Amino acid sequence: EEIRKYCVSIKRGKHSSKVVVIYGAFSAVPPLRRLYDSIFYVDITIEELFRRLRETGKVYALGSRRDSASLLDPKRLFYVDYVLLRKHKKYLIKYIDWYIMDGEQQYMMISSSLLNKICSDLADGPIRPKPFYIPGVWGGEWLKALKPKLKEILLSPKVPISWEIDMVDILQSVRVSVDGVILEMPFLTLLFKEAKHLLGGYVYRRYRGRLPLTMSYDDTYNSGKLAKGEGLAIQVHPDRKYLKEHFNENFSHHESYYILDVGPGAKTYQGLKENADLEEFYEDVVKAKDYGIPFDHNKYVNSFPSKRGALFLNPAGTIHASGRNQVVLEPDLIPLEYPGYIFHFYDYLRIDLDGKPRGIHPEHAFGALKNRRTKWVVEHLQPKPKLIREGDGWREYLIGECREAEYVMYRLEFLREIEDDTHGIVQLITLVDGKIVSVESKNRKRGIKLNFGETAVIPASYGKYIIKCLDNGVGWRTPAGTPLGPKCKILKFSIKSTSR
Repeated sequence: EEIRKYCVSIKRGKHSSKVVVIYGAFSAVPPLRRLYDSIFYVDITIEELFRRLRETGKVYALGSRRDSASLLDPKRLFYVDYVLLRKHKKYLIKYIDWYIMDGEQQYMMISSSLLNKICSDLADGPIRPKPFYIPGVWGGEWLKALKPKLKEILLSPKVPISWEIDMVDILQSVRVSVDGVILEMPFLTLLFKEAKHLLGGYVYRRYRGRLPLTMSYDDTYNSGKLAKGEGLAIQVHPDRKYLKEHFNENFSHHESYYILDVGPGAKTYQGLKENADLEEFYEDVVKAKDYGIPFDHNKYVNSFPSKRGALFLNPAGTIHASGRNQVVLEPDLIPLEYPGYIFHFYDYLRIDLDGKPRGIHPEHAFGALKNRRTKWVVEHLQPKPKLIREGDGWREYLIGECREAEYVMYRLEFLREIEDDTHGIVQLITLVDGKIVSVESKNRKRGIKLNFGETAVIPASYGKYIIKCLDNGVGWRTPAGTPLGPKCKILKFSIKSTSR
């Protein structure tokens, strides 16, 4: 109120010779915004925020303590600070006069009109967000072999990379060239400016302006000693009812595993065994957590040999995990304020990168667990491809949908090219076989090229487009030694709409 009164007095000419700068988070809330002559918005990417949190010691979340676990501050930032700042940004972005990117070594400033043009141009064609990498104890060597430049940005080339995040709207950034200078800004800035063009009307309304589709890679291929010969923790994700009751979230957390590549002994965990005793399982989980007593998780959880191109649907409540020696593509549906709720049953008594035991969550894990046993998961969560259309040298298969989740997955297979249409709904597409393809609009809009293992966002407004095989990859092998080709294959991930 004091700031408001002071600004009003300046406006009335009592301090006409003064230039007053008011700065800080929330300094342009609605009662104050209308009083300013110019508004400068300073933005930062999540990657840069995490770097400062990790390296500089100058960024802290609300409630931080010096003895906090290394993973606690990012969680606090996402759960409290970032949620509030994100909502404020969504409100304020349409009123700013100048946009400033706070980068690692410099600031970059552009006018709001130029920002609008950049976002409009980006939303007019496919978008390849900048990947976001996360280290972890079970991380493998596949991603680093596929992308040698990764080793240049790691603190050490020996750091295990567990995840490559290719699309999570609140994590990703996009890079554009402005007069020969690279501007990197959060994907959310683009989304807040062009949500309806990017998402389409149905997704915009259903998910309140968020892009609910996510895409990431779990790399356990040839993982090191820290992994103890295993993959991800045995885990579960909660449904809407559980999330609303315990975390005040409004949607479920649904996942899936598309097996992108495999090595010897690769396997995937899914569902409870028919004879699994849940009371005994709970006791073993608690003993492992509290007393460090290992147990045989295979007594309770199914494991299935992994085959390249297979799909495992993991709707909320399904116990699951990616096992050892494989690379899993995760098309997930996570339209949440927090970027995912993962409750662990068992993590092989592993020590995390911060030197502390990995988190186990018995109460939440068993509270969210649904009684899905072997026969049920094989019948309902391991779908077989269904041919839905074909032509000369191309086919499209429906490979995954389930009653519990609103997502749907297709695989496009083609020797030369294939045509498709967004039908007014945003899509994520990933090249899962073949070396290089191009995506071209039938309406003279901007296109894009995708390499093996890359994901692009296809805006809802893009309409009809053609994917062309530029190199089928014959003669080229993945880091696991798997030959590519002779067809190019695209995984297409989208939302089921009752309006279609």
